[in-house]
Amino acid sequence: MERFLSIDYGDKRIGLAISDTFNRLALPLLTITRKDKYTIKPYVAEIGDILKENNISAIVLGLPKNMNNTLGSRAKATLEFKERLHRNFKKTEIILWDERLSTNMAERLLHEQNISAKKQKEIVDQLSACIILQNYLDYRQHANVH
Repeated sequence: MERFLSIDYGDKRIGLAISDTFNRLALPLLTITRKDKYTIKPYVAEIGDILKENNISAIVLGLPKNMNNTLGSRAKATLEFKERLHRNFKKTEIILWDERLSTNMAERLLHEQNISAKKQKEIVDQLSACIILQNYLDYRQHANVH
């Protein structure tokens, strides 16, 4: 069965989450720590491996819009990353999904669980990707989109 991969793209880290085999639940996958914010080729290659290994049919890419619905510098960088993904994985659908406040929600959840600051830094991006993907999966189920 085909699955979804969610990406929370950032300058320092890229959080990844994956859907379960029934596309009902988002599960944290991993966090890729970027060594250089100007280089994305090795990270795109790593994502390509994940796509193949997990039979991913679509990528849900979090789009960090401003609260007033405009696109700032982070959103523009994300759109450039989307184009890079599209060039490399032409057969994989890439869905932009509004990710406003997903990182804040992830941080709050980790804080409420008394997770140490060091551990939070390691997993906040994959938890954010999980929130993005769960929101998308819930939308699909509610809208009966297949």
